Amino acid sequence: MDEKALRAHFERAARVNVPPSTVDVARARKVGRRRLLIRWAGVPTASFGAVIAVGALFAAGVLPTGATSGPAVAGHKHKVHVRKHEHASGPMAPVSFDPLAIYATFGWLPRGFSVVNPDNPQIATQSFAQAEAGIAPGSYSRAISLTVLAAHMCTRTGAFVSPPESSPPGVPHRRHWPAKMYSAGLLCQWNSAPQLTLPIVPAGHLANGDPAYWVLPLPSGPINEIAWQYARDGWAVAQWYGPDPQIVKVAAHVRLRSNLRLRFPYRLTGIPASWKVISAGSQVEGGRLVGYDLYLRPSQDRHGGISIQVEPPSLAGGCSNIGGTTQSVTFDGAAGVTRTHGQEACIGNLHGMFVYVSSDQAGGALGLLRHLHVLGPDLANWTTHPLG
Repeated sequence: MDEKALRAHFERAARVNVPPSTVDVARARKVGRRRLLIRWAGVPTASFGAVIAVGALFAAGVLPTGATSGPAVAGHKHKVHVRKHEHASGPMAPVSFDPLAIYATFGWLPRGFSVVNPDNPQIATQSFAQAEAGIAPGSYSRAISLTVLAAHMCTRTGAFVSPPESSPPGVPHRRHWPAKMYSAGLLCQWNSAPQLTLPIVPAGHLANGDPAYWVLPLPSGPINEIAWQYARDGWAVAQWYGPDPQIVKVAAHVRLRSNLRLRFPYRLTGIPASWKVISAGSQVEGGRLVGYDLYLRPSQDRHGGISIQVEPPSLAGGCSNIGGTTQSVTFDGAAGVTRTHGQEACIGNLHGMFVYVSSDQAGGALGLLRHLHVLGPDLANWTTHPLG
């Protein structure tokens, strides 16, 4: 199965794209336009991130494989001693993460890899990291995805059958894939996405002693995935897209509790104390992870709220070709457009930055802009405390 066919297969299985394979300015612009179009289409940031998480991290795990006794990575150069299932000891995993900080980072990456923009926003129950490397002509993509989940988000199960007799939307049905009995699985809660039980087999312990498990891959896919308990009741998952996997070493060197606070190019004032950050988007700028995107809503409300995206104009793609009926506006001397009866606003260049905001509150998008203080393109002026 070539790369194109494999990508198409993942899209059919989980209705999302696998991580992109290259890192350059053109890709960054494309991603920026995609984010903007998603918002103009009315898709909330948090739910979009949850769907991406399932597709990017677990598309391989939901499908049965012909293997019966072990993963498709036998002979791996970083072998681990296989033991029976057991639980992690020591401290309890945190019950939630701060979306304004990065909880987990890579402590080691293979030669040629570097940290890139995570495809998912940081949320209270999941912390994301991603790395990529260039690819040679005709080869598979080379990407590493990491997800660390808060406490109580995953449970190791006993024997189960996959696919289930009644499959939720986005999960392969038995008429397409033969049902198979697995001796153990990992059941995780992925927000609004379907709960999926993933087939796992013991992978012994990582170098730091954490119990680890292989997630069984697609028969033909160059996917290698490992899950481990980084603390009591806390799970992490690392997945490698590409040949010659070194995923065990990557997993063993993951740094937890880094609490690396993101620097944002803006400050938002006047937000009620009862509101909370649902998600925070991060990307690489100036060689380090920074924040650009925030989604907030009242703690008692599960819908609506406000969304803010501020980033360098070169990464965003501007406000053109966004579709729908727009109205030209000027804010603080900068030209832009509004849409959906003024609930959304896009300013192509405000104090040297691209700005998009969305608000279903009184005053709409322009009212929200009056509470937004753009700090300009110089990273030295950005803040780790974007609220207040």
